[in-house]
Amino acid sequence: LGKHIVVQGGTFYNDAVLRSFEMIAGCDAVRPDIAGIMGAFGAALIARERYVDCEGTTMLSIDDINALEYRTTMTKCKGCTNCLMHCPTEAIRVRGRKATILPDRCIDCGSCIRICPHKAIKSVGDSLDILKQYQYCVALPEPALYGQFQHLDSVDIVLNGLLKIGFHKVYEVAKAAEMISDFERQSISGGPSKVTPQISSSCPTVLRLIRMRFPKLMGHVACTILPMELAAILARREAAEETGLPPEAIGVFAIVPCSSKVTAARVSEGLSRPVLDGAFAIRDIYLRLLNP
Repeated sequence: LGKHIVVQGGTFYNDAVLRSFEMIAGCDAVRPDIAGIMGAFGAALIARERYVDCEGTTMLSIDDINALEYRTTMTKCKGCTNCLMHCPTEAIRVRGRKATILPDRCIDCGSCIRICPHKAIKSVGDSLDILKQYQYCVALPEPALYGQFQHLDSVDIVLNGLLKIGFHKVYEVAKAAEMISDFERQSISGGPSKVTPQISSSCPTVLRLIRMRFPKLMGHVACTILPMELAAILARREAAEETGLPPEAIGVFAIVPCSSKVTAARVSEGLSRPVLDGAFAIRDIYLRLLNP
């Protein structure tokens, strides 16, 4: 390495990562304020160099972007078996040069979505049109939503944005997560003796993986529901008290970062019936917040 080291990439916004790199490399490194978008600048410069007059752009319009929906489709599948080799539960088969997902073995980990070079597998989320079915709608944003915005001065900007795109109330999932953490902490320290170590039940994928591949660990899983489920119960109760509306007239929707939680919103892991009325992918909500 030379004497002047410049790092790029959003990962280096983490001070610990930057310091670790400097310790390993044995030198000081410069982290520009635009480290997270330097790749985008490079792509823009290349695009400008290769631009040809009179050729139309392939970029989608903002209306087309807002109309995008998550779908699971194999029409683009080339039968390359990349997804099959990376599936941790062997839930994928290739038949007739097309990949097929076995629902009873899928844990919604998203590995196949990330690894597919043809973008043939996509998570299915709800459309925002579902909000029209309810008199009062509550959004349950997860903390990952705020992380989509660089240099965010206050999360209130995002929370107010949710009210502008069709929601009437916002209840943060982080509140419910804190309640569950306190309950688990107290039950372990002050309650009857429990099997240790305890495994958090906050991730649907982990729960399905344990149930399918490591059933002997089920006794180590904390006996709590998902944070977004507790948030849904509390949010619906609050909304009913504030508005006087019956619970069935109130729609409660999670804003989630992964496909496993989309599935968990429809099929609860620990409850007899779902307490959520739907789930939206963070990507969809992020795009709407940019253009309310």
